[in-house]
Amino acid sequence: IASRRGLLCSCARMKRQSSVQTAPVKKAKKPKPLLLPSIDASGPLLSKAARIAAQLQALYPNPPIPLKHDSSFQLLCACMLSAQSTDVKVNEVTPELFRRWPTAAVMATAKVPDIEGIIRVLGLAPTKAKNLSAMSKVLVEQHGGEVPDSFEALESLPGIGHKTASVVMSQAFNHVAFPVDTHIHRWV
Repeated sequence: IASRRGLLCSCARMKRQSSVQTAPVKKAKKPKPLLLPSIDASGPLLSKAARIAAQLQALYPNPPIPLKHDSSFQLLCACMLSAQSTDVKVNEVTPELFRRWPTAAVMATAKVPDIEGIIRVLGLAPTKAKNLSAMSKVLVEQHGGEVPDSFEALESLPGIGHKTASVVMSQAFNHVAFPVDTHIHRWV
């Protein structure tokens, strides 16, 4: 009992001393980025990935695209609009949007407030409307009104990030792509 009491007293004394002393506060160091090993093209990791891809292809040969669209341009627009929203909400808005502006050439002539009025329910409408307008103009001026089929060209468009580019490349152009958001991409 005496040793316990002595230990408790010394702990209490240390606590009092540490609360009186003011030590300089060190800033927490940023964690180092996770370094993943490089994948050997002939290695077992790639063959495992190929097996998984084959199994997924067998199970889901024609996976449905939840965003309603009639062209690669409309898919690109719908993907952009789905950020911070749901596919269900996007599908409620896009019929009117695409009825009025079905192509990049037509949407490039639209006024931003008109686009914003239609997509307002999706959230972030001012930014999305500006991006839709700017993207349409770039598509017309630099790509003849067509959606480019390269990651680099897609990601250079206003409002288009890696995930949207991956969705369009995989769904519109049948390129191998794995669309993931930034949180997943950070860990992969």
